[in-house]
Amino acid sequence: MRKPTNESWVLGLVFAEAFAIAVLRDFLTPFPGSVRYWFEIFLPGFRWNTPATFPLGAIESFFWGAYLELVMLPIAKMFWLKHHNFRGPGPKTPRLHHHAA
Repeated sequence: MRKPTNESWVLGLVFAEAFAIAVLRDFLTPFPGSVRYWFEIFLPGFRWNTPATFPLGAIESFFWGAYLELVMLPIAKMFWLKHHNFRGPGPKTPRLHHHAA
């Protein structure tokens, strides 16, 4: 398994911040969206409108972001390398030998 990188931390923090913003938005708007439903599906143990589960939801969101980076980044790199026909280090075109006539 890959070691966590800076990208893991960044994407995890982005997911945790997005979670906090979504919860705040849902409390402040007069017509809450369906975000409650999705949080309770994807974040086990999270129940809406209980202050004790907010840190749990933020931590779970962080781990979802880090997990996606650990799994998806190598897959994306593999497809990128395949699509761009990367042959590895070294010259990308064969050297042409010029013969003096």
